[in-house]
Amino acid sequence: EGYAAHADTTNASCFANEIVKLYLRVCKDFLAVAASARECPAIMGVSPSEEEGNSSVVIEVTIPGVCSLDRSVQIASVHRLGTGLAAAFKLEYGTTDVQGNFLRQPPFLTCFSLTCRALGASLCAHADDRGLVLPPRLAAVQVVILRWNERVGPDHWSLVVASELQQNATRATGKWTDAPLRVQIDHRPDMNFCEKLRQWELRGAPIVLTPSRPKRSRDMSCSNVCVHARDLPIAESAGLREVSVDIVAAVAREELLALHDRLFAAHTLAIDVPYDPSKGGRPM
Repeated sequence: EGYAAHADTTNASCFANEIVKLYLRVCKDFLAVAASARECPAIMGVSPSEEEGNSSVVIEVTIPGVCSLDRSVQIASVHRLGTGLAAAFKLEYGTTDVQGNFLRQPPFLTCFSLTCRALGASLCAHADDRGLVLPPRLAAVQVVILRWNERVGPDHWSLVVASELQQNATRATGKWTDAPLRVQIDHRPDMNFCEKLRQWELRGAPIVLTPSRPKRSRDMSCSNVCVHARDLPIAESAGLREVSVDIVAAVAREELLALHDRLFAAHTLAIDVPYDPSKGGRPM
C-alpha cells in the first residue's frame, strides 16, 4: 500500500497508469494469472465530472470454474483522489504562480494497494485435484532433488546439481532463471520415492529431480536424472523428461520457464470459456 502527492492531474494520471501496469505485470510474471483492469468512480457519489481526475482502477482475477468474468476477485486497486481529500485534511505544498509569487495549494493525491488476495487467487486458479500448483517464482522451493542415501560424498550428483542451481546460470539467457534458484535435497531414508513425489506434489513443488532408476544401490552412480514438472501428470511421458546429469541444471531452468508459460496460458484459456454453473467443474 502506498500514497503519493502530485502537482497536477496529468502527473497523477501518469503515475496511476504506471502503477496499474506494474500490478498487471506482477500478476503475469510472478503469479502466472491473466488479470484485468476495470475503471470505476473513486468515491461513492462523486463522479469524475464533479472533480477532475477522480476515479479508481481495480485489478481483478477470474477463478476458472468458480466465478464468471463479471464476478472476479479484486486483488489490487489504484485510486486518483483529486484535491478534495487533501483540502479536507489541509494538506498543502508550496509553489509559485506564473508571476513568480509564492502560494500554497492542495496536491492531487493517488493511493494504491496490492492485497494478499493476489496469492489466494493464484493458488485457486492453478490448483488441481492433486494439490497445489505453485508458479515457480512464487514457490518457496523451486527445485526439489530426491535421493536415497542420507550421507554422501561431496561429488554426489545431487550435491553437484544443487550447487549449480544455487549459483548464477553458466550461460546467461536474460531470464529470471539466470539467478540462483531455491533448491532443497530430500534424502529422508524412511520414505520411498513414490511417497516423496506425492508429498511434494501436494505441496506444489514446480520441479522435482529424481534418479532415472530410483534404487538405493544405483543412487551413488547415477548418470541420468528425470525432471518432473508439477503441472504435467507423472504417469504420462509428457510429464517426465530424462536427461544427463551434466545438463540437468540447465534443463531444470528451462522447465521452470516452460511451467510458468503453461500456467499463464492455461489460465488465459480457461477464463475465455463461458462459465456454466449448472455443469460444475473447471472449464480447463
